[in-house]
Order: sequence, then structure tokens, then C-alpha cells
Amino acid sequence: MNHAYLTIPVLLAASSLSAQTYGLPGMSYDFVRVGYADQYKVLDTWNVSASCLVAESFILTAGYERADVSSASNFDGNGFNLGLGYRHGIGAGDLILSVGYRELSVDGIYDDGSTLVAAEADADSVSWGIAYRLPVTKVVEFSLGYQYIDYDIGGSVSAAFDGGAFAAAGSGDFNDHALNLSVRFNVTQQFDVTFGYSWFEELDSSWAISAGYNF
Repeated sequence: MNHAYLTIPVLLAASSLSAQTYGLPGMSYDFVRVGYADQYKVLDTWNVSASCLVAESFILTAGYERADVSSASNFDGNGFNLGLGYRHGIGAGDLILSVGYRELSVDGIYDDGSTLVAAEADADSVSWGIAYRLPVTKVVEFSLGYQYIDYDIGGSVSAAFDGGAFAAAGSGDFNDHALNLSVRFNVTQQFDVTFGYSWFEELDSSWAISAGYNF
């Protein structure tokens, strides 16, 4: 979708305007958080993640997630993600360059008495991103970012039913572009609540909510 390609000029404009904001506290990159996400209108995921700032400029992230397929109650799975970012202060905010890796596996069995279906799928992705994070007030922060994502997906399915059976397997890969917007509310100096929304060119949109504890 076309929004993704407008992100970089918007980031540059936001960074120049942010110089008008003064006297706000430093943003935290040392935290743990738990959250829920509706991903691509297909997956319901619960996740826990952590982030830490190293040498004042590098951001290390890691997370674990538990996923359920929205339309199939017997299908679920889990995954993890790792990330590395570099931040550079521009105006009152930070410009962040990042690279990330995510792995997710889902499987399950469907049985209605006459048809038995077993399926599994694995999805790996590598992403590269740029984002601008800006504290608007002591309570509210905004983040706007762009990601290029390379997906590698594989899976298999087998079925047995009255009169026959079949099995199939396959794999493939594709690329996508994402525009990410998040709003963070610092409830106290240690606790925050963050809402996020992502638009994709190929996949359906996703949204997330999480609560974090900042060190």
C-alpha cells in the first residue's frame, strides 16, 4: 500500500519540527513488557518481550509469543524474535535504525467425525526498519516507522476422509512493506501502556496493545 513509501519524508519532516519541543525527560529503552496482538486478522498472539540499551546507542530486543489461529480453535503455536537497533538523537526525539529476526510455528488437528486434517506451518522473517520516536509531553510519546520484511514460509497438510486421503507440502517466500504507528502513555515513570497499528502492502493490517515496566 502506498502509505509505506511516504514514511521516510514524513520522518524527516517530523525530526525537523521536533526541535521545537524542549525540557522533556529521556526516553526509556530498558524495559520488559507483556501484550496482545491481532496479527493480519489471522493470528491472536500473547507475547512477552524485553529491551535494553547498550553503550548509549545500541538497542537489544528479544521476545516470545504464543499464537492461536483466529478461525481454527484447534490450531496454535509459538515463536520468538530477536532485534538489534541503533538510535541517533535528532531534535527532541530519536531516529532508530533496526534489523530483526522472527520465527513462528503453528500446527493443529481438525476432526469433525468424517474428516481428519493435520497441518503445520513455519514462518521465518527478516526485517529492516527506520523509525522516529518523539516525546510530545511527559506522558505521551509517538513513534512512526517503516519496515521492509522478507518472509520465508513452509508447511504441510494431510487429510483423511470417507473414500480417500491426501498429503501435500510446500514452501515459498515473499516481501512486504509496513508502516508502523504507535502511541505510548507513560502512566508513571516506571509503567507505560502502548498501542500500535501496522499497515502492510500485501498482508492485512495488525494492531497491538502492551503494558511495560521501565527500569
